[in-house]
Amino acid sequence: IVLGITLKAITVLVSYLCTMEVTNQYKTIKRMDMIY
Repeated sequence: IVLGITLKAITVLVSYLCTMEVTNQYKTIKRMDMIY
């Protein structure tokens, strides 16, 4: 049971980090668009 909870927590954490990464890349791209 504990292993399942840990696995779910890791999955949520990974997806959260991926979302943050995509958001940061999107912001960077928007910033580049404003510069050019």
